[in-house]
Amino acid sequence: MTSFSGSFEHSINSTKWGIRAIRALGDNFMYLIIDRENHVCAAVDAVEPEKITEAAKEEGCTISHVLTTHSHWDHDGGNGKISKLLTRGVPIIGGVGDGVKAATKEVADGEVIKVGNLSIRTIATPFHTPGHVCYYLDHDDNRAVLTGDTLFIGGCGNLNTGTKDQLHKAFRKLGELPRDTMIFCGHEYTVANLTYATSVEPENERLKAKKLWAEKKCNEQQDTIPSTIGEEFETSPFMKAAFGMSKDISAVSGIPVENTADQILWVRKDKSSNGWKKRLRL
Repeated sequence: MTSFSGSFEHSINSTKWGIRAIRALGDNFMYLIIDRENHVCAAVDAVEPEKITEAAKEEGCTISHVLTTHSHWDHDGGNGKISKLLTRGVPIIGGVGDGVKAATKEVADGEVIKVGNLSIRTIATPFHTPGHVCYYLDHDDNRAVLTGDTLFIGGCGNLNTGTKDQLHKAFRKLGELPRDTMIFCGHEYTVANLTYATSVEPENERLKAKKLWAEKKCNEQQDTIPSTIGEEFETSPFMKAAFGMSKDISAVSGIPVENTADQILWVRKDKSSNGWKKRLRL
């Protein structure tokens, strides 16, 4: 019988900064990236403005930036309202060409946003939307990336109008981050994602252990974030496919393991098809 330990629990271990997750719209995550030394913070995907501004007050910090991962309404839909709640001139930031609501600045790959002492680097990951960006921090020996709907724990966003190469490149970029980088994603989809993952890697003991852990967390009304880049290499079929790390996925898909772009596209289409449920007899 598969068992699990507390090794899937992660948190930022710093007195200088932190990230607070705030649930929105049921399964969405909003975030505050907090510089505790200067009492300022960035609000990320602030779709419920009153809730996230109240959280900032509880943390004793002033929102100096509004960061948006992408232009879907459940991520940028609060931008207009939060701009009226905050001090005039607080920038609302989104990716270049993404059409984020109420954006006052667009950022490209590799730009740096300063929030107090924190340097937040943008990582362009278009495919879910044309200008989707992730936000990466490396401060006080702690690393984190806020991935929106590019990468979920054990999963990824829909391809929509994006291309195979964009999907592949996005996961290759994120996979090149340090393995201890903590992942704060846009939705609580972990149990569903890991259930799918067991259909392509049924003998992956680490995956089965994390699925049990995630089910327990969700049954207790707790969040499963953050994961880490290292854990995604162990348990995510998307990350494994992007780096050619799973012979099991290759066997199910019929695609050679070295054809990584084709393999991650197959995983994305397979999960969307729901045909995988027959493999698990669901």
